[in-house]
Order: sequence, then C-alpha cells, then structure tokens
Amino acid sequence: MIEQIRKDFGSQGQTYATNKDQGIIPVSAQISSNIWANYYYDTDSKEDFTDMKRRMLFQTNEYRKLHKVPELTLDSTLANEAQNYANYIAKINRLEHDPKNKQNGWGENLAMGSSSVAYLAVKWWYDEIKKYDFNKPGYQAGTGHFTQLVWKGTSKAGFGVAANGGIVYIVCKYSPPGNYLNLFSENVFRPVRQ
Repeated sequence: MIEQIRKDFGSQGQTYATNKDQGIIPVSAQISSNIWANYYYDTDSKEDFTDMKRRMLFQTNEYRKLHKVPELTLDSTLANEAQNYANYIAKINRLEHDPKNKQNGWGENLAMGSSSVAYLAVKWWYDEIKKYDFNKPGYQAGTGHFTQLVWKGTSKAGFGVAANGGIVYIVCKYSPPGNYLNLFSENVFRPVRQ
C-alpha cells in the first residue's frame, strides 16, 4: 500500500530542507503542498474520500520520516472504526473523542473543517510541533496531535472521513496509542536536519 501511494504521489526519496533559516513549519507546508497537488474534493467525496484517506496516511509517514521513526501501516480494523466514528461525529455535528479508545487501546486525532480546507488536517496536527519543547519532553498543552502523529511506538493507523452540510470530519485512530506520560523522551524526537 505505501509503495503504491509513493508511485501515485511521486515523492519516494524526496528530501526536505530543515535548516535553521527555513524552519520546520515551511517544510510541513512543502510536504503538504506536494501531497495535495491535484486533489479534487468533489470527485473524492463521491468515492467515500478514498483518495483523501490514502494521502493522509502518506502525509503522516512523510512527517514521521523527518523524525526518523517507522512508517505507519494501514490497519483495516482501525480504518473501519475510524470511518464509523467519523460518520457518528458528522451526524452529531461536533468533535468529541471516542469513549471506546481507552478500552480498545487506540490513540485518536480528530479534525473538522470546511470542504475547502479539511485536507489540511494532518498538517494542522503536525504543526503543533512549534509549541513542543524538545528540551522538556513530556505532556505539553496543545501538542497532543503532533506527539501522537510522530510517536515512535505507534505502528498502525486508520482514517475515517465524513461530511455533513459542507463540514468535513476527520478521524485517525492509532495503535498502539501514544502520549503516555514518562515515555515522551523515547518516542518523540526532534526532526532530523537534512
């Protein structure tokens, strides 16, 4: 699956500069721009957002590469659960975490946005890096999406996407979950400068 996505998006072997002058947020934007070029919401929304979900997994793995952590693999159970939950939160028209996450051993990131910007969800999560202090690893307010996204111990993910009235709801479920207290230093690493 990952190799097919690489063929589709053509960024295998792509390197991104992360020097001090450029910083990590412009790199995040460059990755996002490369992955979302030629994305067509209207077409994809008629196809259960299959393309959006594939691109989101690929984008997640591009960000994880910057931190030298293993790629996530698509897990069909997580994808089904994420889709079911995306359908639910779209129906109730609000974001709230799935109460089944803890008992099932899942991490979760949520986002919502208009149809013109919802594809930016993974970038929004990653861009919380600007609030994370790598000199003080641990829980830090406003960074939980980022730390789950790059958590070394997480190996699988599944995405769900649903729309209601022009608002798109995005769910990503992760396994094993991240964001365990006292485990940040061994799971959340600085981006590697290339």
